[in-house]
Amino acid sequence: WTPILFVNGSVDQAVSVRILDDAPRDIFEEEKFFVVGFAGVDPPEARGTAHQNVTIVIRRDDDGGRLELRPASPRIRETSPVGKQCVLWANRTGGSSGNSSLRLEATSCPAGNEEYHALAGIDYKYLPAIEAVSWGDGEGGARCALWHVGRDAQLGDVEGGLYVYRDAEDELDEFVCFEPVLENGSTATLGDDVVEVLLQ
Repeated sequence: WTPILFVNGSVDQAVSVRILDDAPRDIFEEEKFFVVGFAGVDPPEARGTAHQNVTIVIRRDDDGGRLELRPASPRIRETSPVGKQCVLWANRTGGSSGNSSLRLEATSCPAGNEEYHALAGIDYKYLPAIEAVSWGDGEGGARCALWHVGRDAQLGDVEGGLYVYRDAEDELDEFVCFEPVLENGSTATLGDDVVEVLLQ
């Protein structure tokens, strides 16, 4: 244990923890964790009622993380006047070692209920992005993977854009499907297969 002294007027104290690299980089290890907490407080009345312990997770430096698409069930309204709005985010979590890039490719929806599958050129138009959605070494977080291009914008001005044609008459809601594809050399893994975007 390590003594921590709070002098009169101080509210924060730092605790140093040394992490040892105990395995060669070519040997896979699962995540490990340990808990740091107060063993005793003097005077006793100074002990708080919450946040008495913290869990520290140890990840390998060469963990490229995982790329996940959110939300799981994105929706687009045909009548939306929005010029440009992100409807599908790619999020890198769980690790950030190395470079990773992802592309979205329009693909066939899973078999079954074909009457609900949207048709390219009739129900929608998709302009793939020229550049992939990318994260550099040490970078994580969310990036927009698919933009919805509204009626008051030009599709040609938006890479990775989906324009939905407005139907002349009411019809059933339809789906357009996209498949995430990792670029060569990416260190991250994919957390999703085909994503269905609902056109309302």
